[in-house]
Amino acid sequence: MLGGVYALSAEPEDLRANVSAPGRERVSINLGWRFHFGEAPGAWQPAFDDDTWETVSIPHTWNAADSTTPKFKTRRRLVSPALRNASPRRGHRVYLDFRAVSLVATVWLNGRQLGTHDNGFAAFRFDATDALRATGDNTLVVLADSTWRDDLPPREGDFTLCGGIYRDASLLITPAVAIDPLDHAGPGVYLTTPEISTDSAQLRAAS
Repeated sequence: MLGGVYALSAEPEDLRANVSAPGRERVSINLGWRFHFGEAPGAWQPAFDDDTWETVSIPHTWNAADSTTPKFKTRRRLVSPALRNASPRRGHRVYLDFRAVSLVATVWLNGRQLGTHDNGFAAFRFDATDALRATGDNTLVVLADSTWRDDLPPREGDFTLCGGIYRDASLLITPAVAIDPLDHAGPGVYLTTPEISTDSAQLRAAS
């Protein structure tokens, strides 16, 4: 396996300050992560001790120099205190938004596995609302595995395949009643032009 694990936590007050307006709000969780290179059994558990891990920020990769070094790094774990004590909001839903994690990402929040995403180049989201604790610490852990797989692109190339959370990460907060943001981490509203000519055009909206 070529990979690593990331974790994050934040104060409830910080989250409330970012949810003062109606509609969708985005809260960056790029700072304050912790990282471990190598095996870390049980790292997805909230009680796991990561005090000795390296502190990093997102975007992050562990193998940027692989193209110039003879030995490739094989596993990583990252943890951050930015989601600790991030309480759920009444009347809102909270989504974890990752712009990209290479190559396969497995995400846990408070020991609950939210899902796995198999694509190192596409954004994805998981609904974290029901896994958030109203009081106490919230611990987010991401395992990023960049092991080569013949069913995932890229299959070959003359470039380094960087592993890790190498694009921005954030919380997406929406009203409880909202257009679903989980479809490929898109806006949930799609416009098409089924008919178009020099004189007129037909615009169709779908969600």
